[in-house]
Amino acid sequence: MEKLVILLFLSLASYLAYFDYNVTQKNKNLINYYLSPLNRREIIKKCFYDRSEKKRILLEIDRCICRIQLNRDKSFMSYERRERIKYLKQLKCEIISGSYREILAELSEEDRKFDNWDSF
Repeated sequence: MEKLVILLFLSLASYLAYFDYNVTQKNKNLINYYLSPLNRREIIKKCFYDRSEKKRILLEIDRCICRIQLNRDKSFMSYERRERIKYLKQLKCEIISGSYREILAELSEEDRKFDNWDSF
């Protein structure tokens, strides 16, 4: 009976460790997605055309900021943490202000027609 209980606790502990690892990895991937300069324009474009996407992404950015602030891991130096938070807050401000209009203004009339998703 004792061996069964020990086996049960070990399997539960391994499941929780695996679950924690997966959640941590997904959080890191999400943070890295928002921090990538290559994704910035795509994120801003999605938020410009879709209000529900804008709301979802703003909530995720807030969660990412909280995760970075709560992260007490030694692998991040405080300067790196502050820079990540600063970059995410800048992205959030660009989304809220609708900075995609500036990108649209730079496009030619023909390119603007193809950019509008509602016309398709």
